[in-house]
Amino acid sequence: LLSEALRNPECKIRKLELYEIDLSDCGAKDLASALRTKLSLVHLNLQVNSFTDQCIPVLRDLIQTCCNMKLIRLGSNQFSKDGKNQLTSLQGIRLELRVIV
Repeated sequence: LLSEALRNPECKIRKLELYEIDLSDCGAKDLASALRTKLSLVHLNLQVNSFTDQCIPVLRDLIQTCCNMKLIRLGSNQFSKDGKNQLTSLQGIRLELRVIV
């Protein structure tokens, strides 16, 4: 239902808080697919969910695609140390981007 609403061309969301709602890796894929075209998105909070290293490629792609995103919070998920490093390394792609893991 959320992904469907986000796909609506009229949706101009700037901030999305999906804190502690037990999103899984599959949920990350659906969410990323829905948000890829949201140029208005500047802040995404995905803290305290159930993401693992399996969804890192999807999250990396989302971060790179959402060119206006300034902040993404991913703390308190189930990423390995290497996974966290892969995500935080994206901060170098844009000066104003912060990736908090």
